[in-house]
Amino acid sequence: MNKLRVILVDDEIQAIEYLKELIDWNKYGFEVVAECTDGKRVLESFEKLDPHIIIADISMPGMNGLQLCEKIKEHNPNCQVILLTAYSEFEYAKKAIELGVSNYLLKHTVDEKTLLEELHKVKQATIHQLSVKEIVTKHTMRHYIEGDEVPVLKIKEGWYFTQDNTDTLVMFVVKLDTPYRLIGIEQNQNKPMIYVEDKIKKIIDALPEKFDFVDVIKYKQDEHILFFRLKEQLSNRIVFLRFHPIAELINETLAAETGYTFSTAITNTSLAVAKISDMYQQCQRALDFLAAKGRSKVLKADDYMDYPLNKNRITQVNQHIYAVIHALESTEASEIDKNVERIFNFIMEPVFDPELLRTCCTGIEREITWWRNERNLPSIKSSSPKVYERLLKCYTAADIKEALKEVCKLCNRQLVDKNINAYSKKVQRAIQYLNENYSKDLVVLDVANVLEISESSLGKTFKQETGYSVLEYLKMIRMHKAKQLLRNTNLKIYEISERVGYKTSQYFSQVFIKSVGLNPLEYREERNESF
Repeated sequence: MNKLRVILVDDEIQAIEYLKELIDWNKYGFEVVAECTDGKRVLESFEKLDPHIIIADISMPGMNGLQLCEKIKEHNPNCQVILLTAYSEFEYAKKAIELGVSNYLLKHTVDEKTLLEELHKVKQATIHQLSVKEIVTKHTMRHYIEGDEVPVLKIKEGWYFTQDNTDTLVMFVVKLDTPYRLIGIEQNQNKPMIYVEDKIKKIIDALPEKFDFVDVIKYKQDEHILFFRLKEQLSNRIVFLRFHPIAELINETLAAETGYTFSTAITNTSLAVAKISDMYQQCQRALDFLAAKGRSKVLKADDYMDYPLNKNRITQVNQHIYAVIHALESTEASEIDKNVERIFNFIMEPVFDPELLRTCCTGIEREITWWRNERNLPSIKSSSPKVYERLLKCYTAADIKEALKEVCKLCNRQLVDKNINAYSKKVQRAIQYLNENYSKDLVVLDVANVLEISESSLGKTFKQETGYSVLEYLKMIRMHKAKQLLRNTNLKIYEISERVGYKTSQYFSQVFIKSVGLNPLEYREERNESF
């Protein structure tokens, strides 16, 4: 633990110097933070220095040691006091015990051994008190954070926040930046176990400016909560400006020491501990916006409104999800991409809605998982480690969007491959040949010659396995390619007809109308309007 802070008090400077030189304070875990020649100066600096131990002469002009002890115990009952005196009368001892003095030593008998023995006793008592105080503080604050009724504990006054506490508080919520849990990701796989409570305390202890730090609580696996007291009333803007550098330092230091990024939300101030639960919820709302802001951020909590979730928007986002699922059956990558883009444009505009993003991610995980299970597709992790790794790194809505595109295209490829693999080698070779040569003026005999089988044998086998004749399958490929070109290019109709294997645009249009129900121009206009 850190060194215990000590104040030496005596109206004789030589006595103070004697005590300072008597032992190596730092060696034994102590730090002399002040030397005062009267009790008034001790009280003036007491709150700022927050000492653990005071060693004071009992006989001083103005305010004697007993009076000083009485005042100190009013400020902090847990501060240990050792009195030095030239008197050994019983009345002094009795009064000192009543005031809670740890011990009193006779000045003429104080030597290195005596002082060290006494300091050791006081140190053990202080460590015990600090340990109990820390446990009680964490326990009490956890209740406040969760909005529970705080149990009445018979603990010394001043050891933890009470309901009538009027301290002005500032809350930090320091959160490990963790990716969203998406399709195929095992629970907590993307949440590493990071222990940073002691690291945060070291950062706070090393601050050049004295801040009234209360404590840090590990509230969740990936989340720590810090409390500070303010000794003055400040506007929320000034509070954020004052504490922003500390939050940045915490984020940067933890990132450097752990290899992971962190973000911090800072609340506005509160005058009542009963409001701690509200402060925490405010920080959580702000941290939800990291999906739009990115990692390693410091957020001012009251900048982020609590947007009520619109049920109509949930219905709409679910419709977009079903459109994505439907697009998985398509062999067109652009069709998949456009449906995914449509979902995320809806979530991000006109303002980002974090709750809608969560609804979207849950819905997509549910529907794609069901879709894959129904088709007995292999797991994403085993079939495409690259896509799986991308899913593990989705920190923002933009990350999720791009990963989802990859997942959907993987699903599409796996479905196509599964269907093709169900065919015999000859039919697979025939389909491959049609896909590579659909722009040519093909007949069934051309395909049969390549496969070195008869035209009738190819036609019979192809129909049995696919349900289509060779020419029907060729027409499906040509129509699919034509729709891609109509949507994604500005090519003229006659140019498209030539590219997909038709000699005249008139015949191409006739076939297109029979297959799609629209002529090529109508199809192009309708698809452009929908996007």
